[in-house]
Amino acid sequence: RDSLGNLLPSGGKIVFAIAYDISHKLVEKVKVSQDGRFTFTKLDSQGSYRLYFRPVGMSGFSREYAGSKVGDYYEGTGSWDDAQEFQTQSVVHFQFSEGEW
Repeated sequence: RDSLGNLLPSGGKIVFAIAYDISHKLVEKVKVSQDGRFTFTKLDSQGSYRLYFRPVGMSGFSREYAGSKVGDYYEGTGSWDDAQEFQTQSVVHFQFSEGEW
């Protein structure tokens, strides 16, 4: 979601969700669907991951990790140290801290 809580609009806006393990190694990158869903298939069920969201070709947005939970959403943060760690099977509702589609 953008900073106002809107889902991706139709018309070519692209966001990738990227899973990093605790050693900062990129494990998997997947495209976020228009309805905001994404699924990783290559994660180790025993691992912990930090999720990074990368919008492509959009001004006003920063690349952000899923940080602190605010209400129903994990708000974006630019800091690895402030990113939450997630287990596999977690449901993560992410919202960018800045930017509007």
